[in-house]
Parts: sequence; structure tokens; C-alpha cells
Amino acid sequence: MIDDGRMVRIDARKPVTTMNRMNKKGLHMNKAKMTAAFAFAVLLTACLNRLSADEAKDNTDATTNAVATAPKVAIEQLGFLAGNWIGTFPGGRWESAYTTPEGGMILSSSKEFRGDRVVMIEFEHFMTIEGEVVLTPYPFGKKSSTTFKLSEFDEAKKRVVFANPEHDFPNTIIYERTKPDELVIQVIGTMRGKEVNQTMTLAPVDGGA
Repeated sequence: MIDDGRMVRIDARKPVTTMNRMNKKGLHMNKAKMTAAFAFAVLLTACLNRLSADEAKDNTDATTNAVATAPKVAIEQLGFLAGNWIGTFPGGRWESAYTTPEGGMILSSSKEFRGDRVVMIEFEHFMTIEGEVVLTPYPFGKKSSTTFKLSEFDEAKKRVVFANPEHDFPNTIIYERTKPDELVIQVIGTMRGKEVNQTMTLAPVDGGA
């Protein structure tokens, strides 16, 4: 090649072309893009980890607050259950008797009828354990390994809820004096994958609770 009258040697092994310069430029751009993408991935991962940590903390705080705000109820406040009750049950008739809470304990006995035949009996035991009112059922007269803790209480409505979220059916049992002469018991949970709410509407035997 002639440049201003002087001979310039071009090394054929290292040709300098426009295409080479474009390739080098593209390589630098790709490296920059990869670096930016890597930095973004690191930042996104850090953000997700922070969100997961915050969510876990929120769940822990919610659980702690739920425990801290659990109602402190004396078993004597459940005296509205006392009495002999009879009424309807899905598919049959139900009869229950609840003692007073005197002595720090409530006991109950119940019978389920189909026609004139008793098809089920159940006992219940309410008592205070480590500061919490706990319900232990005895289906067919046998002590259950499942217990239910008092989770909600409304003294004005005479309504109390016992729950065990880890149990399928029932996981919630509600007692409420909906009227002066009426006790409604709801047994709620999941049975065969379906939500079930069995309601017993009871009235005092002989008109007096």
C-alpha cells in the first residue's frame, strides 16, 4: 500500500478490517450486557430473599400476636351451657346434658337418635389446662386423642368457639345461646374433601334450661 509516498507493510496475519472492528465492538457490548444481566439477577435474588424473610417475619409476628391476643376466659363464664337440651340433628334427633362449671369443670353427655334407636353416644370434658379452656371429646364413650382449645369467646352473645386446625373433622365446634331458650351447636370441618357444617338446634327439656 502506498501512503504519502511511503511504503507501509501490512501484516497479513493480522488483517485490520471493518468487520473485525465491528466484531470487537459487539463482543464488548455483549460482555457489558452479560455483566448488567448478572448484576440484575443478583439484585432480583436479593430482593426476593428479603421479601421471603419479611413474609416469614410477618407470619411469625401474626402467630405471636394471635397467641398473645387469645381470649383469657374463666371456665365459669361458660355457665350458659348448663342444662338438659333436646332438638334436631341432620338426619335425626339429639339430646345433651351439660353440668354447671362448679369446681372448675364442665361435663356433658349426649345421644344421637335415628327414629327411636340410639346410634351414637358422646361425652365431653371441659377444663382449664395451663390457663386455657380445653375441650376433650369422648366419642362413643372413648377418650379422643384430639383436643380443642377455646379460640373465640363473646360473653354478650353467649358464644364460644373451640378449634383444632390440624384436625380434619371436626376442626371447629361452636356453642351459642342464640335465644334465651335455644342452644345451637355447630360442628364444622372437612369430610371426604368437602366442607361440612353439622348444626344442632336444641331447646331446654320441659321448657327449662
